[in-house]
Amino acid sequence: MTLYRRCSDWMGYIPELDRWVYDHPKLSARYSTLGLGEPQDPRQNGLSAAIPANFVPKGPAAAIDGAAWTQFQEIKLDAHSRMLDGQTRHTAARQPQGEAFNNQLMVSDYDRAKVVAYTVDAEQGPLVRLIQSPRPIAVLKSTALKSEHQADRKENGELMQLDVEDVRFARGGSPQDQYDTPLQKLGEPCGASSGQSDIYYHFYARHTNKAPEMIPIAQAIQQCRSGQGDAQTEALLLRLCRQLHWIPTLDLSLEQAQKLL
Repeated sequence: MTLYRRCSDWMGYIPELDRWVYDHPKLSARYSTLGLGEPQDPRQNGLSAAIPANFVPKGPAAAIDGAAWTQFQEIKLDAHSRMLDGQTRHTAARQPQGEAFNNQLMVSDYDRAKVVAYTVDAEQGPLVRLIQSPRPIAVLKSTALKSEHQADRKENGELMQLDVEDVRFARGGSPQDQYDTPLQKLGEPCGASSGQSDIYYHFYARHTNKAPEMIPIAQAIQQCRSGQGDAQTEALLLRLCRQLHWIPTLDLSLEQAQKLL
């Protein structure tokens, strides 16, 4: 979701309106890619070939529907998680495909939840709270794993980063037990790191009173695109925008934007 929304914002396409911002001067005057630079109209390069409506993927890769361990050893990490270290083969209809490859998978008995505190201001629209959160893995990646960094890839290696609340809860349970106010579920969970962990991220919002430290949700999304939070945080904010019928690139509600068409 984060990837596709960044793509549409960079292209100047507004999914909620099914419109290109370049075709509507009143929208264009308000438009911001929220940290992605100037919008680029892809229509200037001509149209690509249309995908047939009856298209069906073919070939060996299209048949792959799973994977299976050929061998592994189990390494205990703590009381709630362990690492499986071994080799895996892809499968198609339960039949092995291709050669075995090295694989590591963290298995745990818990999931995680991104929880954002928000309110809706009559003039500023949705406001959210970001807090300083420790991110030790960012420091590790920027030091011990320097050799794995791409030369053109800029990542935030600071220990403290702005983020929403990131809580752990027992798998099959709910993070609601950790809050006094009701949590609003925002869509279905998704894999925290598919292929490397069985942890799923869940997405929740909780309504709260307005506070001085709260910022517009468009600003919070831009913070994510400049190295704060992570992809799950940005996806959470985008889900909240969808629930509130808010278009962050225009900083307008869907109803307000429709009136400018």
